[in-house]
Amino acid sequence: MLDSLKAGEQVTFTIKRDLRKGDTRDTVARLMRNDPAIKKTLRKAQAHRRRTMEIRTRGGRPWAVRPRATKAAHPIKGTSWSMTWTPLLRKDVESVAHVLEINK
Repeated sequence: MLDSLKAGEQVTFTIKRDLRKGDTRDTVARLMRNDPAIKKTLRKAQAHRRRTMEIRTRGGRPWAVRPRATKAAHPIKGTSWSMTWTPLLRKDVESVAHVLEINK
């Protein structure tokens, strides 16, 4: 299936089984962050964190209290996402292909 994909094509992935914590789950979450809707959510959350960042004094100097980053990609069984295919993603997708269903 991956051999027939060309750069620039829209590809839809679906998680077909539950994922335990670990490398596979992290790789799937990283791939999910390529979805345009998730990218937009992360961009907006980052902008909001920058606008509302609290600055305190620590040792007589300004100290930014940085909140944790948003987790917008939740790799749960049955979740689907679409993204533009690039050849750079091939090895990542191959490593988690056993838990993903791939559609054009």
